[in-house]
Amino acid sequence: MGEVKIMRNRFLRFIVRLLLQEYGAITVMFAIMFPLIMMFYSVAYDGANLQSSRARLADGLNQGVLAVAILDNRNTTAADKAENITLVHNYLSYYVPDATIAKNDLAVAVEVNYSTTETGKLDSVDYTASGKASMRPIIGAQQEVGFDSAVDIRADSGAGVVRKTFEVVRFPTDYALVLDFSGSMQELSSEPGMTRITLLRKVVTDFISDILNDDSVSNTVSIIPFSIGVPVILPGENIAGGVSVGCSFVGKLKPQYQKVDLDFWYNKFHINNSKEGANKFLI
Repeated sequence: MGEVKIMRNRFLRFIVRLLLQEYGAITVMFAIMFPLIMMFYSVAYDGANLQSSRARLADGLNQGVLAVAILDNRNTTAADKAENITLVHNYLSYYVPDATIAKNDLAVAVEVNYSTTETGKLDSVDYTASGKASMRPIIGAQQEVGFDSAVDIRADSGAGVVRKTFEVVRFPTDYALVLDFSGSMQELSSEPGMTRITLLRKVVTDFISDILNDDSVSNTVSIIPFSIGVPVILPGENIAGGVSVGCSFVGKLKPQYQKVDLDFWYNKFHINNSKEGANKFLI
């Protein structure tokens, strides 16, 4: 009994001395408050850094989906989808270089919008992108207080959205068709049973019909025929007092024909279907 009483008295004296002890009080309080202080700084500093990274992530998505819209890649094939993801990933790697970004965490969606009034008319294409990135907080990375060692930041499709609108603008246009009317046009064309001039007539007729039948705009069509050259209007008048017409191409004559009076013969048309006769006057 005596030994138990002695031990009890020693313990009580120890408790009393501990309560009356003034040395080390600040150290004890600092040890208690230190984790709270670190948690506060972690939330303040790392939180601000995460918010800044989230803003950069949204900006990178916005710029990346704009690049996708410029390329007009509509996710038609698996290769197109992979190309869009890679393009957006490259932008995010530039805007958020400290983040870990997996391509599997990125998504690019494309929606094609057609007109409700005109069948088959493309009105617009919507491009949206969303993604997730993993950040490592500076203080929280110690795995003691504050944030976890890795924090995911996200940006939904509202951060990266672009609409590409298509509109057909028609302006009045003057079309000038320079057509070959030389003798070679009488030869057979690549179309069975049609000469070159017949095929040319069909193509030109279809083209002119499409141009002139468009009631939404006033177009004009002119036909400029040519054989050896293209006729052009020259300044001044001809001998008869009318419009002076020349040729954009004048063949050079052989030396023995240099004395030919071109002013006299320029409006005298002579047809010679033989190749020998045609080549006779040319070098």
